[in-house]
Amino acid sequence: MRLSVVLLSGVLLGLALASGPVARADEDPAARGQALARKYCAGCHRVAFEQAIPPPVLIETETGEEEFKAPSFWQAAHQENRDAAYFRSYIHAPRDPMPEEPLEPAELDSIIAYLMSLRGQTGNGW
Repeated sequence: MRLSVVLLSGVLLGLALASGPVARADEDPAARGQALARKYCAGCHRVAFEQAIPPPVLIETETGEEEFKAPSFWQAAHQENRDAAYFRSYIHAPRDPMPEEPLEPAELDSIIAYLMSLRGQTGNGW
């Protein structure tokens, strides 16, 4: 009997570890948003101070290729008239050269929470 309980406990522990980390309900949405921004947005945008500046995006225009430098998240968050509703609308239906990213509603909420958290930060305008 005792051996069965020990084996069952070991199996359950193994399954829990194999499934990877579980998101906590009280996880900070802005921290989750930063992690998601690193995953989805860092190829074009600088999403954190410690990130290197990404290369400009090349856009094909009528007159040839042009370089476009995507704003950092800090710069975007500090532009006038940019609130959560603006970011929700823009990220949901972006304009060129920003591609549409199929985000789950909770992911979009977290990225917006991260952007809005940057508004309270002062600094060098990274």
